[in-house]
Amino acid sequence: MVNNLSNRDLSTFSLDDIKRFLKQEDWEIKYQTSKAIIYAGPILDSGNKLIYRLPADEQNVDYFERVSDLVKILSALKKVSLQKIINEISYVGK
Repeated sequence: MVNNLSNRDLSTFSLDDIKRFLKQEDWEIKYQTSKAIIYAGPILDSGNKLIYRLPADEQNVDYFERVSDLVKILSALKKVSLQKIINEISYVGK
């Protein structure tokens, strides 16, 4: 089981894989710029949708940090391991 995510763990999938996975999970793009994609995810206990900023480019300086945070959030929301989320993103649409 992966406890701490490394760039190597996160290199098993692309930004396009993440986008496909989020679409499959019913996350919607609220808006997009050349630097970021803003997603609205599931409704939280507060009644508001979870909003998350994902870099629009894999070369962005904080790309791996933001993707790592997203994987941890998805793991907590779905109540599954980090490795399961990594696997699901890696294999979506393949």
